[in-house]
Amino acid sequence: MAKTPRTVVEIRDDLHSQVKRLALLNDLRIHELTNVIIADFLQDAERVKTTIKKLHSTALFPGLLNGFAREDTTGC
Repeated sequence: MAKTPRTVVEIRDDLHSQVKRLALLNDLRIHELTNVIIADFLQDAERVKTTIKKLHSTALFPGLLNGFAREDTTGC
């Protein structure tokens, strides 16, 4: 099997527990299930746009998107 590049992603403990439980119940590896979940989500462009808008509007991750997806207007 050819090696593919990998990226480590930090996720919340509750999400990890859910994915781990689903993987075990369905005889899958965590990375297999996670890849399918992400790929399925990314195929719905409208859902991705809506999620990004939610991140911007609710400031779940303040400062994370500044300078990347929108212009920082704070003057700092």
